[in-house]
Amino acid sequence: MNRLIWSLRTAIQTLVDAGLRTDNPALLIPFSANASIPPNYSIKRADVDALISWQRCRLQQTQGPRYPYELRGLVLVCLLAAGVTVAELVGLDVADHSTKGVTAGRNSSRERLVRLDELAAAAVSEWLEYRTSIPAADESLLPASLPPWTRLGVKAISHIVARIIEAAGPRYSHLTAGTLYRSMYAAIVEDGHGWNLAIAAGGRKIAPPVARPAPSIEKLALMVERFHPLGASNPTSVAMGTRLDG
Repeated sequence: MNRLIWSLRTAIQTLVDAGLRTDNPALLIPFSANASIPPNYSIKRADVDALISWQRCRLQQTQGPRYPYELRGLVLVCLLAAGVTVAELVGLDVADHSTKGVTAGRNSSRERLVRLDELAAAAVSEWLEYRTSIPAADESLLPASLPPWTRLGVKAISHIVARIIEAAGPRYSHLTAGTLYRSMYAAIVEDGHGWNLAIAAGGRKIAPPVARPAPSIEKLALMVERFHPLGASNPTSVAMGTRLDG
């Protein structure tokens, strides 16, 4: 709401400065410049860490042909918890892994190096060793384990993680593959560093500005009168709006 009020004040003040209005009624609307609403980081990092520990224990107790499937599940949960989104997991290639972590969002505005903790790094390294035995047609980091060994998609990854969460128990029922990655940012907030730092930790690069023509004063006046009818004290603006409508 504060952003809307500020935009309205600025728009009407532009008309005042141009001589199309004599007052700015938006200044009468209460406005708190210091008020800000942080993002909703409802996921607790402790729950995610417990889920990772549960999957790790499950892997240690698994033998035979099920082992690679449980290992892949641990890798998926660890990468999501490290801040990699589901869509970015789909695009990960073997070459994106290094001793420093994984490069997520390659060739996009969010390309960044995601550092892994000791457990995640060990799980990814073990998976890469098994990955060499999968005759995948491409260099995807996470191909399917069955023919035709295609790259795992968003639905497949979400389904695998959902089965892990369901098997782990009702404590984790509020977690999903699409929201696990937010736990890293939630941890930053929980540590008291503020949600602005949490947003910055997402590694977003500044997108190049897109040049768009600015609206004319006349069009701006019409928009204000149509969508924010606070009254017009200057007959010129009313006449101008009528002329533009016609």
